[in-house]
Formats: sequence, C-alpha cells, structure tokens
Amino acid sequence: MATTTDNNEDLHWWATQLRRALAKAPNAPLSKSIRAQANAAREAHALTIPLLSGWVHELDTKTIPQSRLPKPFPNKKAQPCERCGKWVEAGQGLCERSDDDSRWIVSHPEDPGCPVVMFEGIPEGRYAIDWGTAEAEDIKFYQIKEAVLWAQASAELWEVKDTEAVAKVLAAIKVDPKAASLLYGTKLGACGVCGRTLTNQDSRDLGIGPICAGKMGW
Repeated sequence: MATTTDNNEDLHWWATQLRRALAKAPNAPLSKSIRAQANAAREAHALTIPLLSGWVHELDTKTIPQSRLPKPFPNKKAQPCERCGKWVEAGQGLCERSDDDSRWIVSHPEDPGCPVVMFEGIPEGRYAIDWGTAEAEDIKFYQIKEAVLWAQASAELWEVKDTEAVAKVLAAIKVDPKAASLLYGTKLGACGVCGRTLTNQDSRDLGIGPICAGKMGW
C-alpha cells in the first residue's frame, strides 16, 4: 500500500510534467483555466494522479475534446478549403474551429466532401453524360483536369463550382468512366481522353484514338 510520502513524491513528479507541458504550450487552449485548477489542487495535495496525467497529455498534445469546440456553421465568406485547398463559395462550406482551437477554418461539408476526394477513381479527360430519357437524349459534355470539373458547350468551357452539381456529375461518370469517355468521343469526333480530332473512321466509331486507348487499356 502506498504511503503519504510516496503519493506526495508522485504528485511532485506529475506536477513537474505539468509545468513542462505548460512551458511547451503557454498559449494552448484552456491552459489558463487548467493551470489555475492544477495549481490550486496541487497546493492542496488533493489532485489525483490520473487526473493530472490527463491534463498534462491534453496540454502537451494541444488537443481539445470535440465536445468543447463550437459547432460548425455555414461559411459567410468564400475562401480555400482547409483540407483540399480548393475554393469554397460562400454558404457552400462549413466554418469551424481548428482541432487545436487556435483559429477558424473553412472546409467542404462531409457530404459530398472535398473535390479532391470526390474526383478519386476518375481519370482526367473528357466525358459525356446522357441526362435524358429513353425517348429523348439530353447529352451534356464535361472535362476534368486537376480535380476541377468543366462543362463544355461547343468550344467554350466554364467551371462547375456548385458542390452539389459537381457531385451529381461525378457520380454519373463513376458509374462507367470508360463509357462516358467513349460517348464524348463518338458524339463530338474527338478523343475522349486527349481531345484531339479523330480522323480515322475506326477511331471515330470507338470514340478514342489508338495511343490513348493503349494508355487507358481500353
């Protein structure tokens, strides 16, 4: 059974760890209140070792429990996403405190998520999606480059910025990227991968040039 002297020695050791942690992170979140509580409890020798150990760990890692952080809310200003670096338009993302509670950050909402994640599994290239019905086609053309979705009309391109619209198009392409790419090629007579004009009739029928077909394994 531990004696009072042993407990006091242990408390002294943990108090030293706390001071070291505070020295490393004097401006850490909650450090002021924790410091006050720790000092008062240590002076009274009423602080349990596990509790002091938890405080040291919390300050040393500068980690704040999520329950203590303000709840995320829609971002009022457009700025880059903290996670992927892509632009988040006003009202289309979430404004929240960073994990260490040191600053406000903006990020894409978990659903549908950051564009970088949304584009996973889709090669850069050109795609066509038929949004129509069995009775009538409604084919739209798109290009993907560097995790950005572009809508195409004739030779003009414009970036699709609405997150929900991007997610909808990407979900349709992911069903069968190969088919969407070849549809682009057969409808426009340009390679669905590189965009070059297809001069060979066999390539035009396929929707892809021989070099790109070899690269893609199609």
